[in-house]
Amino acid sequence: ILVLFDDISLEPGTVRIRRKGSAGGHNGIKDIIEVLGSDNFPRIKLGVGAKPHPDYDLKDWVLGKFKAEDKEKVEASLDTAVKAVNELLSRGIDSAMNKFSK
Repeated sequence: ILVLFDDISLEPGTVRIRRKGSAGGHNGIKDIIEVLGSDNFPRIKLGVGAKPHPDYDLKDWVLGKFKAEDKEKVEASLDTAVKAVNELLSRGIDSAMNKFSK
């Protein structure tokens, strides 16, 4: 299994690869950990940035549209993520982490 997911704790456009780890408050990752019974699976986090203010609904934030300046960064990170997946599958997670994690 390899999981790619949005991460509000990372700036838009940031890609971070991890071999395992906690859910970090991400409900989708919590569910995967619960189903697998382990947090020992690789993941690629794609930064989408923090909510503009604490009262902003998280669901609306992650499912909403990006600001113009962030949209380009996020689109570039998707291209990076594809390259990272290919690297991970062909050369392993260490190589992918070294090449693509910011």
